[in-house]
Amino acid sequence: MVAMKTLLFSPKYTNAKNLDVEEVGELDYFSPQPIAKSWPKQVRIRLQGKKKPQDYFPVGPLRIVSSQFKDVCDQLEVGAEFLPIQLLAKDGSEYGRKHYALHLLECVECLDLKNSECTFVDDETEVDEVVSLAIHKEKALGHHLFLVDAPEFIILASDEFADTVAKQKLTGAVFLEPEQWSVSS
Repeated sequence: MVAMKTLLFSPKYTNAKNLDVEEVGELDYFSPQPIAKSWPKQVRIRLQGKKKPQDYFPVGPLRIVSSQFKDVCDQLEVGAEFLPIQLLAKDGSEYGRKHYALHLLECVECLDLKNSECTFVDDETEVDEVVSLAIHKEKALGHHLFLVDAPEFIILASDEFADTVAKQKLTGAVFLEPEQWSVSS
């Protein structure tokens, strides 16, 4: 039996600001197409508080991950780009640990239309919105962290991925059963 979880940000995520928003504003983070060739030489992310940043946190559309989170992805051969960023402390000095912008390159067609609650475009064949989620778990077999082929930006993680993140005590990631996910998650 394949078990999957949806990956969300902790509700108490690290507060940070992208200082180079114009430089990255045109890139499509929601598509699994590579963007590394278009990635700017410098993307500065400044922490807004004095607390240690989490291992997984949002900055606008970017998903920022620590080098430890990247190591889990590398270990499990996640199809992703890890784009360099410069993480700055609140005072503007460089933060000590390395972080990256995570861009997922795998998108799996595993949305279970029969058991998900969806709204459709006029022709009733194209999904407009996923309200509640059900997946074909067998289609996700062999994938550890990926996008669901759906209008919403839904990330699924294998139990192995979620367990590894938990064992390493990485912060910022919240894993829910797909049935617990909703459009308001």
